[in-house]
Amino acid sequence: MEFGDQMSKHNLIFCDSEVYAKDWIFCFEFLDGRRISIKNDAEKLKKFVRENTDNIFVGYNFRQYDQWILKGICCGINPKFINDKIIFNDVKGWTLLRDYYPPKILFFDAMTEFIGLKKLEGHMGVSIVETTIPFTINRKLSE
Repeated sequence: MEFGDQMSKHNLIFCDSEVYAKDWIFCFEFLDGRRISIKNDAEKLKKFVRENTDNIFVGYNFRQYDQWILKGICCGINPKFINDKIIFNDVKGWTLLRDYYPPKILFFDAMTEFIGLKKLEGHMGVSIVETTIPFTINRKLSE
């Protein structure tokens, strides 16, 4: 079997997550342009992960952040708890899930060195529009 043949069974899924006090969302995009968003539905997210165990999830800072949010939700852990431990307490995500059995996820982290995604996008000339919703908002998000 050639290396290329082995890789062809894996599809790339580009993903990102956002976590707020009362809401979370995962956005996924496939190479064929399909987009899937899963908001506040842990069962739907678990099903999506189970259906894509042979695919490779690609994200920026996925290794340190998004994978632990994704795995934590699949294990029934509040993603805001995981978010705050990682962001505000500098806790490594794996320590929060060591007593659980998170799903196996193949992933590629597009971050090559610690530089913020917004800074990288700015260097690339991408127009950056930051959300006006503060991440500290302590209520459900509205439309």
